[in-house]
Amino acid sequence: MGKGFVLDVRSFDKVLSNLESKKADIRRKADAAVDNNCQTIANNAINDAPVNMGDLRAAITVRRGNKELFREVVAQTVYAPFVEFGTMSYVDVPPELEEYAQQFRGQGKGENSAWSMISAWCERKGIDKKAWYPIYLSVMRNGIHPHPFMWPNVINQKPQLINDLKETIK
Repeated sequence: MGKGFVLDVRSFDKVLSNLESKKADIRRKADAAVDNNCQTIANNAINDAPVNMGDLRAAITVRRGNKELFREVVAQTVYAPFVEFGTMSYVDVPPELEEYAQQFRGQGKGENSAWSMISAWCERKGIDKKAWYPIYLSVMRNGIHPHPFMWPNVINQKPQLINDLKETIK
């Protein structure tokens, strides 16, 4: 009987082990890329958010999910969506966010009444008390203009995130 073909499986074990370590390294680098890009989105959103008392800016954070590569950039105030998209006749929602934005429809009634919030704003701005009620009526009848601070930053950062993820698998 002739010599048979001998396969040394120890060399495959080394190759598989090496592949596993590279896979873990790629996942770690991809996770860092997602984290860095989400932090950039959050920082830019903080800079772009309108300032009244600073609560909105202070509420913008990056939350790490339970899964690898999962992050949420959030603005944890009840009024953030109304600032982002506007209200009533001024609502302006990008088509790709219409389904998401629907969850906020009709939820503008919180523990702080519109009157107390608007009058406090007028007072901070030094607006004459005679103008407070007309301002209140205007807001209640027409709404507020949108001041997008989050979504434009997501759109702007997306190409960089995709590029960074491509780089991790090279």
